[in-house]
Amino acid sequence: MLSDNPMFLLTSLDLSTAPVVCESNCACPNPGDMSIRQKTISLDEHALYQLAPTYTDRVAQRFFVAVGPWSNAGIAVFNQPVHDLLNTFQQPRSLLDGAYRAGNSPGRLNTARRLAQIGLLQCTDVIAKPPQFQSRTLTAWLHVTNT
Repeated sequence: MLSDNPMFLLTSLDLSTAPVVCESNCACPNPGDMSIRQKTISLDEHALYQLAPTYTDRVAQRFFVAVGPWSNAGIAVFNQPVHDLLNTFQQPRSLLDGAYRAGNSPGRLNTARRLAQIGLLQCTDVIAKPPQFQSRTLTAWLHVTNT
């Protein structure tokens, strides 16, 4: 049964105004090595959306975590009503139809829009691309052996 609780969705973008940081240098970790560029997505409310390739797991009794290569928000944490909403997009459908099928949770259409904005839902009319990275550091490895 779908929950009637309010929607709860928190991303790493919500926690800081700094860009999401990805570690790319295993030898000398540098938190500023790479950052994901913020991208603004214009939403077509009548287009069909579906769940993007995403790893989702339960992290507590009432919460889930999701991360995917197409998400521009880093890690997302959400509750059961948002999980139910995501699952309505296993099959392509409009944001309005998905929100309607997700039950009585307040704010479900706005949450569906936000899931599309952060990349957890993909428009079926657009070819998906992973977020663009802007490298600030070039690192080279030199391995010398005495043979």
